[in-house]
Amino acid sequence: MIRLTIAENREVEDKLVEHITNIWGKLQTLSDSYAVVRKPGDYRENSPEIPEEVELPLKIEIFREMCLYSLNKHMSRVCKWGNEFIPFMRAFNKSRRDVDLDEFEQNLYDVGTALIYLTTSLADLDANPEKELTMDWEAMFAESMVISEGIGAVLADKHGLGCEVLANELQGIFFCYIYYTNSNRRKIC
Repeated sequence: MIRLTIAENREVEDKLVEHITNIWGKLQTLSDSYAVVRKPGDYRENSPEIPEEVELPLKIEIFREMCLYSLNKHMSRVCKWGNEFIPFMRAFNKSRRDVDLDEFEQNLYDVGTALIYLTTSLADLDANPEKELTMDWEAMFAESMVISEGIGAVLADKHGLGCEVLANELQGIFFCYIYYTNSNRRKIC
C-alpha cells in the first residue's frame, strides 16, 4: 500500500487532489506498460527497456499535464529569476564564443540553452493559452530531460561553487574560494 500525503499552507483544493489523482493514474498506466515487457523475476534487477513508442507518449502526456497545471507558478519563478539568468547566459556565451568548453561549461551551456527554450515556450503558452494544442510537447519534454540530467553536474562543480566562480569571472572579478574538508584546506580558483 502506498499512502500519498498532500500538505499545503492552506486547505488543499479539490483541483489539486484531482490533478494528483490524474497524474497517479497515468503513472500507473506507465508502470503497467513496463510490466508488460518485464519477464518474471526481472523485477529485482534494472528495469527492462521499454519500446519508445509505448513509453514516450505516456511520459510526454504526464509532462504536459504537470506543466499546464503549474504554469502560473512556473511563470512567476521565470519572472523572478529569468531577468538574471538570461543576461548571465549571454555573457557566458559571448565569453566562450571562440574557445572549447570544458565539461562544466558544456553542461552549463546545454542546461542553459534547454532552460531558455523551455521557459520561452512556457511563456508563449502563458501568453497564448489557445496555442496549447500546437505546442511541441515532445521537444519541450526532451529539453526538460537535458535540464534534469545536466543540472546536478552543473551545481556540483567545484563543490557547489562552479557557477559562483564563473559568474564572478564574467563580471571581471575572479575570486578564489577556500573551503575545508576533513581538516584539509583547499583553494578553488
